[in-house]
Amino acid sequence: MPRRGSRGGAAVPQEKKVYLRIEDLPSVGAATAQKLREIGFSTIESLATATVAELAAAGIGEKRAADIIA
Repeated sequence: MPRRGSRGGAAVPQEKKVYLRIEDLPSVGAATAQKLREIGFSTIESLATATVAELAAAGIGEKRAADIIA
C-alpha cells in the first residue's frame, strides 16, 4: 500500500523486499540458518508456514522465532 510522503504530498510506493535464502532474512545469520536447516527448515517457504514453537525447537528462542515468521 502506498504511503504518504513525509510532508503530506503524493503517495510514495513502498518497495517490497525479496528474500531468496534463509540468511537474507532479518535477524537470521549463518549460525541461526544452520540451526533451522538441521531441524528441516531449508527454504523461505518452509519458514513461512512454521509456528513459533517449531522454530524455537532449533534453540533460537521464541522472540527470534516470532521475528523470523513476522
